[in-house]
Amino acid sequence: MVNGWAIDSPAAALANGVEIVIDGRAYKLPYFLSRADVAAAKGNQAYTDCGFLAVVPRELLPMGSHTVSFRIVSADRKTYYQSPEFHVAVRLA
Repeated sequence: MVNGWAIDSPAAALANGVEIVIDGRAYKLPYFLSRADVAAAKGNQAYTDCGFLAVVPRELLPMGSHTVSFRIVSADRKTYYQSPEFHVAVRLA
């Protein structure tokens, strides 16, 4: 499961969406979940619906090593901000 929040800080607005990038391929995540705590902490009620939550299907992370990052799509959809990549190793339990 992946959850968190994302905003377009330079635009002082909600992002246009959030993607998880697995091995170079981007997948849209459900976005616009209520996060009143973030809006309060940031002092901007426009950020109320900035949350995301998703369960990553097992077929997107088969056994082995994978590179993962996140993209926050800008409010105007002209660019995105991408997190640093991190590595995930999937093994048998």
